[in-house]
Amino acid sequence: MALPKDKHDALLDYSLQLCHLLSGNGAKVLKTQMANIVARIGQLAEVPHVHLLIVRKKKSANPSVSLLAEWSSTSHSLIGPRLQGVPLPFLGKEAVATLKAGTPFFSTFDEQKNACSKFISGLLRELDLSSYDLIPIVSDGDLTAIVGLAHQQDSEYLDSQSRRTIQLIGSMLVRSILLDRRERIRRRNHRQWKRVANGACDFALRIDSRLEICNVIPFRQEKPPQATGLLITEFVLQSSCESVVEAIQSVKTLLEPRSLQFFAINSSGRPCSYAARIEPPSAKSGKRELTMYLTNNDVERAHAEELSSLRDQLDRATRLSLLGNIATEFAHQLTQPLQAITNHLHTLSMRVSRKQAQRSIIACVNNIETSVDHAAAIIRSLRDFVTNRRMSLTQTSVVKMVSHAVAMVEAQSERNGTKIIVDETSGILSRDSSPDVFVDEVQTTHVIINLLVNAIEACVEADTESPIITVSATVDSARTHVIVEVSDNGPGIIRENPESVFDRFFTTKSEGFGIGLAICRDVIERQDGNIHARNNPDRGCCFYFTLPLFTGQVQDDSRGHSEHDE
Repeated sequence: MALPKDKHDALLDYSLQLCHLLSGNGAKVLKTQMANIVARIGQLAEVPHVHLLIVRKKKSANPSVSLLAEWSSTSHSLIGPRLQGVPLPFLGKEAVATLKAGTPFFSTFDEQKNACSKFISGLLRELDLSSYDLIPIVSDGDLTAIVGLAHQQDSEYLDSQSRRTIQLIGSMLVRSILLDRRERIRRRNHRQWKRVANGACDFALRIDSRLEICNVIPFRQEKPPQATGLLITEFVLQSSCESVVEAIQSVKTLLEPRSLQFFAINSSGRPCSYAARIEPPSAKSGKRELTMYLTNNDVERAHAEELSSLRDQLDRATRLSLLGNIATEFAHQLTQPLQAITNHLHTLSMRVSRKQAQRSIIACVNNIETSVDHAAAIIRSLRDFVTNRRMSLTQTSVVKMVSHAVAMVEAQSERNGTKIIVDETSGILSRDSSPDVFVDEVQTTHVIINLLVNAIEACVEADTESPIITVSATVDSARTHVIVEVSDNGPGIIRENPESVFDRFFTTKSEGFGIGLAICRDVIERQDGNIHARNNPDRGCCFYFTLPLFTGQVQDDSRGHSEHDE
């Protein structure tokens, strides 16, 4: 018996919906969605059990699989606790080879023939079922996850199209999980760097439960004291021992950081005053080691060479923060065209296999080409920015960039209940009468996207009632530039000088880098324009910038590089 056609079509429709459901969600939302998606697969495929297995240590010699989510339509007890850290070879040599090649593997349990691995046999015996479909999720050439479906049907029940659809659903879910993990790791590393940089840390000590220094980590000070193997009471001067031990015990008990000052030995073996911050061990770390960040308080240490080293480190941090912010922005921008390509390819495959009309097939191909061109333009723009090449100034219409930017943030605005209005009263943003400007189309579009996203987030954080963002445009009095305005009814700019929001590292966001608007200013000014901010007379604020009108002649697109080019 095969899967009914209406269920197969429902699986396909569900896969098309997921690209919108999974975009930009955090860990808590993803965890709920993961359980819902696994349950939906089971319901649409009409199987009693579904398991989502993640492959851990996939590049090591001993990869394993662990259960991320499971669903059952029966009263049978869940088996999650027994599916943690299972060695991958336990699935069977043939199964592993097939799954790594990206091909689904069907296995049965037969008491006489024992046609599958002992692990799967035991799993099916415990579930009182006879068949198990393993559908691989491959990422970057590696087996990343497996969707397992346990049932009583034969191998013909799920045809190749149904398995590919489930594979597509699993791929989108796993990709979202991996992107969220990478983003959380990036944020954690950035927070740790900020703690170190803000404290001007010289070096750090790792201290175990016996108060022994098990590692010395250099930061500003390239040659910290050789304290590895010493007890903390042997490193600290006797007069400071009591306060240091008390602070360590407090951090271990309350799991909250503590700051203090004490005297200890320096790299020359002489007494030195240190300011210290003791951080508790990570809740996810298997080691219960404290980390003590130390800064030398002695004025004599501030020599010119050390100050130069600090400037170099801060400069590197600036570059890394800049590139990290840009990479994050472009990763989000690339998600939509890549997901669109995936969905269109799947639809194209279905239409070809069903021998549908040529016109519908060509429409799919055109959609794929549009998405590829968009992704390629984003990548080229990033490469040009990083390698300090000139901006690619071309003739383009204002309405094209505004429409593209609004479409890119549409899902986020709808999710947050924010209404975006494009004001066409001046005719500038009307498709029939929009003038052309001479700018870098991709980077200018990103400026508009950045301003729209900032306005949405500001309204959301302030719990603005009926948030509205208006995009409008006019021509200046000299008729040389177009003025584009992005206005909202949010909390406004709580600063005496609104222009300070364009300063590097200025941010009101807890996780922000404070360089997004600085990059926007750089892009606009390198195109012979200006960007400003002001509070509205009634409520909210307005960001507005100018773009040079296209004169009909090829203009000089050479632009000097500002510090943001780095």
